[in-house]
Amino acid sequence: TIGGTYAGCEGTYTYTYNYTDCSGLPFSWTYSYTIDQTTPPAEVGGPVPTSSTVGCPLDAVAPDLPGAPAMPVVQDICGNVLTPSAPVQAGTWVGGCIGTITFTYTYTSCAGLTYVWTYTYTVDCDPLTLKVFLEGPYNTGTNLMDNDLNDNHLLPGQDKLLSPDLAIQLAAPFTPFGQPYTAAPWNHFGNLGLNYGDPSAPFAPMVVIPYPLDVVDWVLVTVRKNGLLPVNNHWTCAGWVHQDGDVTFPESCGTLSLNGADNYYVMVQHRNHLGILSPAPALEPCSGYVIDWDFTMSNSYQPTFRFGQKMVEPGVWAMHAANGEQITSISAISSPDRTTWRLLQGVLGYSVGDYNMSAVVTPPDETAWKNNQNKTSGVIFY
Repeated sequence: TIGGTYAGCEGTYTYTYNYTDCSGLPFSWTYSYTIDQTTPPAEVGGPVPTSSTVGCPLDAVAPDLPGAPAMPVVQDICGNVLTPSAPVQAGTWVGGCIGTITFTYTYTSCAGLTYVWTYTYTVDCDPLTLKVFLEGPYNTGTNLMDNDLNDNHLLPGQDKLLSPDLAIQLAAPFTPFGQPYTAAPWNHFGNLGLNYGDPSAPFAPMVVIPYPLDVVDWVLVTVRKNGLLPVNNHWTCAGWVHQDGDVTFPESCGTLSLNGADNYYVMVQHRNHLGILSPAPALEPCSGYVIDWDFTMSNSYQPTFRFGQKMVEPGVWAMHAANGEQITSISAISSPDRTTWRLLQGVLGYSVGDYNMSAVVTPPDETAWKNNQNKTSGVIFY
């Protein structure tokens, strides 16, 4: 006879056996199991990942939702698969692009024993992702730019004696350390770029960080908030443009604070190309946290009778080359830019007259000016 107090979790489970002798006299014997669960639930089938990094805090979704990270299979000591509680969200993230977002689930057996599982997202987003091509070094058909200045160690702070070109070693000047936008008309001192180059270059600082091999040049990037004019400038930083067009910022220029209720526009300037501005608000795909803009896929801001970018091949856009004189003609490729080329022709090195950025000022740079002369931007730079 089976009995006891067991009701599906804990209690007793008894087996009673009745014996009867030949005289009909009975004897009963009972064996009892006491069911007392002391082993907590456990994950089975191998552990699942418990953390990941997201570039947008909106991607930190609870693991129990469709398309989210896999949740563990948890069983009690009897092999019953347990259902977790609703997640408890916590972490250190309070907005912006740093911190953690956690989701904690509790699996409880019928005996009240628990297994706690937490999934942690580390929020690490770049508030500004940007891509741009310069017409001068753009290599048609490759979707890349040449980086002759870097290859010949002519970028600011590099040692021209490391160039593979003997003519550059002998005749090019050393390019001083520091990003090139501290002078007029840019006057940007938010970051100086003084530690990038070659340790063998003259006047090298104590700590020198080599440029990545794919860096083409420095560019100056400004974010404008809720308007297209200089009064709307919100954040400015000098960064690197790489061969594939990606722009990165090796130094901090202060926090780029964003708010989903505001509109942001991105302006890019280069020392001998015509500056550009995004034609529409550039806040997506991470509403309120990330600005993402690709200038290479479409034209930039271009009001009537003005110019934005140049289509360098079907579907590929780049900043107009040959804007080498920007103190008096920052908004237009005009006669001062040809004068700049004429005065600098034959010069090797990091020259504003080197419109195709080939490391020497030559007739093809004048050709770039001829092709782009009278191109005037509608952007108000200063």
